[in-house]
Amino acid sequence: MIVGNDVVDLELMGEPSEGFVARVLAPEERRAPPTAADVWRLWAAKEAAFKILARRDRRLPFVHARFVVDVEAGLVRHPRGEVRVRWGQHGAALGCVGWQGAGACTTAVATAEEAEAAAAGFTLGAREASGVTGLLSVAVRLLAKNLLCRRLGRSWTDVELLRPGAGPPEVWLGGAPAPDIGISLAHDGRFVACAVGLDASARYWP
Repeated sequence: MIVGNDVVDLELMGEPSEGFVARVLAPEERRAPPTAADVWRLWAAKEAAFKILARRDRRLPFVHARFVVDVEAGLVRHPRGEVRVRWGQHGAALGCVGWQGAGACTTAVATAEEAEAAAAGFTLGAREASGVTGLLSVAVRLLAKNLLCRRLGRSWTDVELLRPGAGPPEVWLGGAPAPDIGISLAHDGRFVACAVGLDASARYWP
């Protein structure tokens, strides 16, 4: 199961410009004049869908207008494939998660401070912290590790979020890759968000 997510700090983003809307939205998404909330809802879905399709094709160009969002169907369509999506809100944070494949998908959204507090004093391991800089980059990994540990019933040290090579983060359990667990991280403004997906046949989910 492949997952992708995005989060938008609505208080930070404000009103999108006409040029931004024309560049990001497809013609069919602009038939009825969209509100600012509509634009950011579509933006988050496109970002989440791109993360998924880009895992299959690292050279995929991100042309926002080619990702067409059907809000009612909860679907993003692109010439390279379709992605299921759903949205949620945490205060001023608008989150969107997308997925391909069968399985269970769960998400978490928090401020950086909330993510650190929920980690109860735990920190990232040495391999996880290598190359990770900035408050939000650390906080989103703490949020994701906390979610994984709770859902999988694993200890903090048993779960790792690593980036072998220059690729996106991967979940490792007990020092080995867990390819049937998908992970996606995002942050914007004050907020961090993560999505975790587990293949329907995976053995890790309790």
